[in-house]
Amino acid sequence: GENGLPMFRYYLPDLVHLNTAGYAVWAEALRKTPALLA
Repeated sequence: GENGLPMFRYYLPDLVHLNTAGYAVWAEALRKTPALLA
């Protein structure tokens, strides 16, 4: 996340699992950066 810190707003309270917003951002990032999947 910003400044190297986790983006807590995207995580569930256990800070391990992404919440709905986190999954949406992660999926969008993957869609925009197909090179990471190569």
